[in-house]
Amino acid sequence: MFFVWVWGAIITLLVTGFWMIHRLGGMGGVDGVGVHVHIMLLVGIFMMLIFMHVFFNPFKKLKWAVAEQDWITGRNNLTQIRKLVLLNLVLGLLTIIIGSSGRYWAG
Repeated sequence: MFFVWVWGAIITLLVTGFWMIHRLGGMGGVDGVGVHVHIMLLVGIFMMLIFMHVFFNPFKKLKWAVAEQDWITGRNNLTQIRKLVLLNLVLGLLTIIIGSSGRYWAG
């Protein structure tokens, strides 16, 4: 059920994020969004790609390893998942910092 919610969040964030960018003047030009929004979008897309990698690679292998009772392979894949989730956590916190401070950036 966790992954269903994450997929829903990804779709919601993309749709509402691009809608807000469009409503605020688009990606470029004088009336466009600031550079902090561009950075947030880039980091967010990178986070989504990390999640997709976790879902389609180590998580799939983890499920197979548990079904086969291959605990070493399962441990290795779970370790990889933990590292990637930690990376996504750090990127998420960075995105919050960028988003909340971006309005104060010069430019």
